Amino acid sequence: MSGRELRARVTQEVAEVIATRRVGAYQHLTLVAPGVAELARPGQFVALAVGGETSGTLLRRSFSIHKVSPSGTYGGTVDVVVAAHGPGTVWLTGLRAHDPVDVVGPLGTMLATGNGVTVTFTAALGRLTHPPAPVTVTV
Repeated sequence: MSGRELRARVTQEVAEVIATRRVGAYQHLTLVAPGVAELARPGQFVALAVGGETSGTLLRRSFSIHKVSPSGTYGGTVDVVVAAHGPGTVWLTGLRAHDPVDVVGPLGTMLATGNGVTVTFTAALGRLTHPPAPVTVTV
């Protein structure tokens, strides 16, 4: 597949939090999201809705996928690690087992080049003080 774009599909689903644990200053969330787990590849990310159904917070928060298990006891799972820095991420770190969270993913475009994989994505640096910038990583 050298030089070709790997076509990725994206899905939206309401995931269920099945585990949450504190890891230092971070919260590790495991979500049952079989549609996302089936499609996810290394280097991709997910966008999570924040604030629940009645929230005025409209923008999703994006997180790198920490781990994916396409199948298991609960079905496919996706793990993300969240740092609480603002109202949206504070809400996410407060989720408990069996809470729902709307997920869109996997996101990110993967390009095969030579022996490695190049992943290109757009990242917002800082706290929205910089415009989003394209970042390319070759693994």
